[in-house]
Amino acid sequence: MIHKRSLLFHIFLTVCVCGFLLSCEKEYNSIYDQSPDERLRKTLDAYNDLLLSAPHGWKGTLKTKLGPVFFYYFDFHTEGKVTMLADFNQTTAGTAAEGTWVLKALQRPTLSFDTYSYIHLPADPNGNVNGGDNGSGLLSDFQFAIASTAGDSIVLEGIQNKSSITLTKVTQPEVTQLTSGQMKNMLQYVASHKGLRLTLPDKTTIPLAISTLTKTIASQYLSADGSEIEEFTTPFTFSPSGISLTTAFTIAGASFKELHWDEDKQEFYVDATRRIINDNSLFILTPSIPLSSTLGSKYAFLQVPENTDFYPLLGQSDEFLSLYSQARESMLAGDYKLTLKQMDFVFKPSTHTLLIDVYVTQNGNLFLGQYMYTYELNEAGIFKFTFNQANDVAWAIQGDLSGLLSYIDNDTFTVKYIGGAHQLLGGMFSQENTNFSFSGYLGN
Repeated sequence: MIHKRSLLFHIFLTVCVCGFLLSCEKEYNSIYDQSPDERLRKTLDAYNDLLLSAPHGWKGTLKTKLGPVFFYYFDFHTEGKVTMLADFNQTTAGTAAEGTWVLKALQRPTLSFDTYSYIHLPADPNGNVNGGDNGSGLLSDFQFAIASTAGDSIVLEGIQNKSSITLTKVTQPEVTQLTSGQMKNMLQYVASHKGLRLTLPDKTTIPLAISTLTKTIASQYLSADGSEIEEFTTPFTFSPSGISLTTAFTIAGASFKELHWDEDKQEFYVDATRRIINDNSLFILTPSIPLSSTLGSKYAFLQVPENTDFYPLLGQSDEFLSLYSQARESMLAGDYKLTLKQMDFVFKPSTHTLLIDVYVTQNGNLFLGQYMYTYELNEAGIFKFTFNQANDVAWAIQGDLSGLLSYIDNDTFTVKYIGGAHQLLGGMFSQENTNFSFSGYLGN
């Protein structure tokens, strides 16, 4: 009898629990009148409508994980097509390309560009495409989660590498500027003008170096007291109407964050009274403390980079570049099949010693050829070098470098700061042969 009552109790309890669960299900359905799939579809449809709602398209700045930033223009179409422009290079800036897009339901609603297009270029694993590392590129993305929306803007976050884009709607004047090739004209101007100058309100002139490869703008100028060189560098992107700096450039009481483009005059300007001109003469900086006094202390060496004959630095004369090219080719064609890497001119003022460190590789192995000179420095800041000794590697390549070394052996030199590049340069200028000078990056 007891067992029968217990069985009836358990049956009763089971019926109650089932009834409770059914009531919860009914209550759940009353709160959520759509299934999860239906709600997700509704969210994706809302984002789809938002992307299609911009009559002139969207603009945005892509920030890659490795640092470079790029401007993009997108015009999304209903059939899953998208028209793009980008400031990646002159082609992408001037020729609109079509790709495809789709909204996906991943962990978050995701905008995916699913055919290779301009947005894929920074993410391309081939470093030759974007200047990044082989295998990873610039650590960018082509699938973006929709992180948030606010008004006429959409914040996108890269799925794989966490790059980001904030999209905002383009105006009619902006789309006219973009589709007429104005951004391409700006890239062409920057590529062909390497002596950009800006005169400040106090009449000080500063150089501007704009790199479309690293997407940075740089300048070097005298400190407020005129005793040393100061440097400024910031990332930038092109925009429909000019160049936008990530960080404002403030100098001598003036500040600017935009370089505006004058399409009629084909030049940049800050405002009506500050236009940017091009001057190809060397921009020599002359602080009260000269470079001859800081070599070996503030700056340990002057470095001539690899392949400088292909990518000349400001201050490198035609004579120097010709002799450098001869040396590089002679080493590669010689018995040892050497590849010339960088050359460091290392100053040691405590012993009045100059070390010319020439780095070469053979079958992937790095070797150092070192030439040692002593020097005299007179009150006018003129160096006279005297050869002392060399190591075995240096003797092995002495014939290849003889043309360059003959100037070091026989001439006297002044040293000067050179502005207008993306890093501060030091230049060495022959006093006997004005056709021979060379320069390198100042470093420690």
